[in-house]
Amino acid sequence: MQSGRNGVRADRQMILRYDLKPGTSKMNVGVAIVETLELLIRRRLGME
Repeated sequence: MQSGRNGVRADRQMILRYDLKPGTSKMNVGVAIVETLELLIRRRLGME
């Protein structure tokens, strides 16, 4: 973000190229999905 004297703001886009990243992801997608669903259910039921 840049702000000039007149208060105008400009955002810069950042392009992330994960396809160029060496190696494989260490994130277990299945576990992440289950944990997210559990969190959503707990919040929906007011348990958190």
